Amino acid sequence: MDKLTELLGKLFNIEKAPMQLIGVLFIASGVLIFAPEPLLSKLKLLKFQKEYDIFIGPVCASTALFLVISLIKYLYNNISTLFHIKRVKKYIKKDVAKLTYHEKVLLREFVLQNKDTIYAPMMNETVISLENKRIIYKASDSGLVTVFGLINSYYISEYAKKNMRFADLGLKENPDEEHLEALARQRPDWVYSLNRLNI
Repeated sequence: MDKLTELLGKLFNIEKAPMQLIGVLFIASGVLIFAPEPLLSKLKLLKFQKEYDIFIGPVCASTALFLVISLIKYLYNNISTLFHIKRVKKYIKKDVAKLTYHEKVLLREFVLQNKDTIYAPMMNETVISLENKRIIYKASDSGLVTVFGLINSYYISEYAKKNMRFADLGLKENPDEEHLEALARQRPDWVYSLNRLNI
């Protein structure tokens, strides 16, 4: 009896118990409560039920309550996440449509360099602004220390890329030589600095 009491004491610290164990306890205790005596007798559980019936009811009730609460929390978290993602996507779409001049210039680099990820200075105001708007993300957790400061690789978020058009970046789909020369003059200074480092 003491060992079972100790075991139940540990199990009643229910937040630390694995979900699978809680489910098994709920089903097992439910069987002991609701199964007919002939079935329990065949399963050799009748004696156990009679001996420990004082514990079986609380175990069934507490595990059932925990499973219900866990289900509610799971549904709430998932619904909250879906609403959050929808809200973030709405803001990204809105921000892509009203990019500042410097944000357009930076985002053009992905097109001009023909890369999915580009290096950029981490402390640059435009980089920080686009990160805060969730338009670009760091591709690496650690940056590189250079003579020009700390840099990192960045990529455009899939949703931002999906809603971004050439016109949003001040680009032509079929640029002529004059347009390309104008774009080259507008590139950020740090691009040429990083080019000197072969990055």
